[in-house]
Amino acid sequence: MTIQFNLLIGSAILMISVWPMLLSAQTSKVRLSSLQSQIQSCGVEVEKLNEIKTFDQIYKGISKYTMLSEKIVYRELVYKFKNERRKLKVINNEIEIYKIGDEDRHYKMPIEPRQKSKTVRAAISQYILNMKIESDWEKITEERVGGLQVEFVRDNGNMSQLSLKFSKADSKLECLIVNQSEICLCNK
Repeated sequence: MTIQFNLLIGSAILMISVWPMLLSAQTSKVRLSSLQSQIQSCGVEVEKLNEIKTFDQIYKGISKYTMLSEKIVYRELVYKFKNERRKLKVINNEIEIYKIGDEDRHYKMPIEPRQKSKTVRAAISQYILNMKIESDWEKITEERVGGLQVEFVRDNGNMSQLSLKFSKADSKLECLIVNQSEICLCNK
């Protein structure tokens, strides 16, 4: 009888000490990373917030805000064309092409008339089609539905900066790479 009583008491003590852990395991929420919590604190609604780890994933996560307009603020693309180095510059959606000569001197080249009628993106694609790209840097701004203003920088295809701001909100999500880590801060 004493052994059964001690076992019963021991089981009760064990249950009392383990029960809170079992309850918290069932009700605990997924912990957000610092990147995810900054996105949430800025009021930016992104799809699958708990899965976001990179700037590209943030950018893909805002796809529910349909793009209204896009502007290439600045783009500099160096490429080879028939053993000749060229630089394509876009400043505020205006294209300029330069031949890179000796000692990195730049000689402005005329824009072909058939390229002028296309969109800026289409013209760039036409110029660099089948070319060997040496470097590519661009800064883009977008206006999206809901008053979302997006600005980002890509360096050789990799997003290195991202900024999201709702025109009605006082906060702005600023993301950049610091010491090879992608960091976001909500500026209010």
